Amino acid sequence: MLLLKRIFRITLPWLGFSLAARYTPDRWIDLLWAVFLLSQIVISRRQLKAGNPMSWAATALLTCLFANGYFNLFPWVNDHATGLCFMTFALTACLSVLLGAPFTLSHAKASVPPQFWSNPLFIQINRVISLFWGLAYALDALIILLRGATAPVLSQVACMSCIVGAVVFSEYYPAQMRKRAAAAAATAS
Repeated sequence: MLLLKRIFRITLPWLGFSLAARYTPDRWIDLLWAVFLLSQIVISRRQLKAGNPMSWAATALLTCLFANGYFNLFPWVNDHATGLCFMTFALTACLSVLLGAPFTLSHAKASVPPQFWSNPLFIQINRVISLFWGLAYALDALIILLRGATAPVLSQVACMSCIVGAVVFSEYYPAQMRKRAAAAAATAS
C-alpha cells in the first residue's frame, strides 16, 4: 500500500498537469509551468535525493517546458506538452530498466527492508513494474498523439485509465510474485 501511495503521489500532479496544459490559455502557460515545476520539486524531493531517474526526468522536463514557455522558443511544444511528457516518461522508464536501475527501485526501497534490496526477485519485480509503467506511458503518448486533438476528454480519460492500471499493477504484482515464490519454496522443502 505504501508503494501505491508513493507512486500515486508522484503521478497525481502529472494527471493534473495534463488536464491543465490542455485547457490553460496561452497567456497563463508560463505560470502553469512554474507552478508545476515548483510542485514537482517539493513533492519529489526525496526521490530526487535518492537519484530516481523518473523524478529527475520530470524535473528536467518541467524546467525545459517552463523555459520554452517563458522564452517562446518553440510554440508547438506548448501544444504537444502532454504527449512529450508521456514520451519522455516512457523512454525514462524503459532506459532505467535497460541500464539496470529500474526507476521503481527507489520507491520500493522506501517500504522494503534493506536485506531484500539485492534479492533477485525484488530486482526482477521492479524491472517488470518499471517496464509496465513504460508501456502505460507509451500508450498514453500514443493516445494523445492519435486522439488528443480530436477527442480531448476521451483521450484524457483513456490516459488516466492507463495510469490507474499501472498503479494497480504496481500494487498487486509484487504481492502475487511473493506468493508464487513462497509456494515454490514450500513445495521445494
